[in-house]
Amino acid sequence: IPFDIISFLSASGSMATAKVVKLVRLLRLLKILRFGRTLRIFQKFELHMSITYGKLALLKCFLLLMIIAHWLANMWALSLTMVRADEGDRWIDGITEREHESGVADLTVDTPWKLYILSMYFTIY
Repeated sequence: IPFDIISFLSASGSMATAKVVKLVRLLRLLKILRFGRTLRIFQKFELHMSITYGKLALLKCFLLLMIIAHWLANMWALSLTMVRADEGDRWIDGITEREHESGVADLTVDTPWKLYILSMYFTIY
């Protein structure tokens, strides 16, 4: 069944939403294809490098650990949105109090990059 032709001929709202869903799926597919192309470029780069497989495995392990640390840091920062400030103690409250005492203008809880760096620190440490 040629859904594309039917959707172009039809002006209904459900077909318009179907077009949006198809567009989102197409963008996901393009993203996956771009990732595959990146892997191929990396494999060609591996062939021309004079690096041992042990060092390459160590590098891949380090990159995987950094990706996992990034995810955990984001989840750690996300935990601040799950508990309101007035419900109880949060991990950032002590740091915010020290920043108030020190007279810091940009609080860590209000600055995304400072919050990410602090979350990354807690995740890795």
